[in-house]
Amino acid sequence: MEVVDIPVLGKKFTWFTVDGKSMSRLDSFLVSWGFIANSGITGQWIGDRDISDHCPIWLVREQSNWGPKPFRVINGWFEHPKFLPFVESSWKSFNIQGKKTFVLKEKFKMLRERLKVWNKDVFGFLDLNIEKTVKEINDIEGLLEDGGNT
Repeated sequence: MEVVDIPVLGKKFTWFTVDGKSMSRLDSFLVSWGFIANSGITGQWIGDRDISDHCPIWLVREQSNWGPKPFRVINGWFEHPKFLPFVESSWKSFNIQGKKTFVLKEKFKMLRERLKVWNKDVFGFLDLNIEKTVKEINDIEGLLEDGGNT
């Protein structure tokens, strides 16, 4: 079976040293022509790295609808002393009737909304601060990729 290295979109490199002086394309997808033909894959997108020294890579299709955004938890929440009591009291306060799967889905939906407010009240705009810092790091890495050392 012949495998193909799919064209790269986005960044050139998938790995960076902590100091940013070395970078390389260590990671990629290798797929067969049959997989490409059946899946509609057009490339692989190298995204912005976060806390890892490796960048995430996604397979890109012609068009995809992945549905609603998944329930997301910020790891730092677990270190806050009031987080678990807040979640527990919120969960117990939800009074939903119906089938168990419906009740679970609705409780998660309500908890998600409460956590958005709690996160903003306790941490401020943490997501925006994280995104801003990650963007600054990735902008610097982009300059380094292009050969600029300023």
